[in-house]
Amino acid sequence: MKQKILLFALILGMTALTACVPKPEEVNAVVESFWEHWKAGNADKMADLMTDTVEMGIMMHVTSAEVADKGIPGSDLAEFLVTELPLATYPGVTFSIKSTELFEKYAIVETLISADPDFHLAIIFHLQSTDDGWKISFMGLTSTT
Repeated sequence: MKQKILLFALILGMTALTACVPKPEEVNAVVESFWEHWKAGNADKMADLMTDTVEMGIMMHVTSAEVADKGIPGSDLAEFLVTELPLATYPGVTFSIKSTELFEKYAIVETLISADPDFHLAIIFHLQSTDDGWKISFMGLTSTT
């Protein structure tokens, strides 16, 4: 009888732990949605997927505006990306998720945006689990060409 109770408690505990583990599909869906809104030029929807303040870094020279390298409001960052890197204007632009690392309330997603043979942009997203779901809290952009 003790073994059955112990087994039941173990199964119940494992079920509870599994329910708390983030799923890659949930995290990747936020990043994919961000991409779709960026491509469509919808800065407001992009901002909805970010924390109020987003840490960021840009390591490339393809923009005409200056951007702070830390702590920028999500709405300002979204507007900057739509204005300075309007992805809809690049012919044949593609987006792919290269890897997703999950932690209890934190995730890191590495992506690659490609357009024509000369434009490749690697983006690392850090996401946090919030009361409103997963939100992007960091973006690191690097030109790979």
